[in-house]
Amino acid sequence: MRRFVQQALVGAMALLGLALLGFWPTYIAKPFAPIDGYTHAHAALGLGWLLLLIGQPLWLRLRQVDWHRAVGRVGWGIGLAFIVSGVLLAHFRFSRMDAATFQHEAHWMFLPFYANVAFAACLALGFAFRHQPAVHGRFMLCTGALLIDPAMARLLGTRFPPLPWEPLYQLIGFGLTDAVMLVVLFAAPLPPAARRAAIGLVGLVLALNVGWFAFAPTEGWRSIANAFRMLPLS
Repeated sequence: MRRFVQQALVGAMALLGLALLGFWPTYIAKPFAPIDGYTHAHAALGLGWLLLLIGQPLWLRLRQVDWHRAVGRVGWGIGLAFIVSGVLLAHFRFSRMDAATFQHEAHWMFLPFYANVAFAACLALGFAFRHQPAVHGRFMLCTGALLIDPAMARLLGTRFPPLPWEPLYQLIGFGLTDAVMLVVLFAAPLPPAARRAAIGLVGLVLALNVGWFAFAPTEGWRSIANAFRMLPLS
């Protein structure tokens, strides 16, 4: 358990570093740009979640179990608020598009859908296994691993020459995310119930990955996305 706490602390700090590097050119380095409040709220909650992922193993390493539990209780609220902010941000951005722009951009709405569904699944499993610290910590770290895809997409788009094939951006982001999640979940043996839950989580994430390539470009997804953006949410 002590070794995993150390690994979780290092992993969460690495995720924070990746987020800062990936979002620096398009968001962090533009503090006075006219950016909507939904983006700011989502970014603030995301930062709060990453700091929580760093703080929780740190409290355990310092043997401050009471602080770990107290911060954890607050953390569930931050996690749920992060999901809500992600939904509202996607709605805000796509509901402001005219019909022609939306027809061209609708497939991009699948990415926030993927991120919110996968994050909610990781959070739910973390809560379900909260009384098994080693298992709980793995699912919590997986919530942070989902940041890899959007951070890598921005990093590749701003720091490197354009890739020769556009789908490579998502293949790289999804591939790295999935690889990290597999290592986090299965690097050490899991109890039977937790193992089944972890396999189910990986299956869900892989299905969402495939959905980006197979379902997001279709009229079926465009109809769902259009119905969502017509809701009075933001």
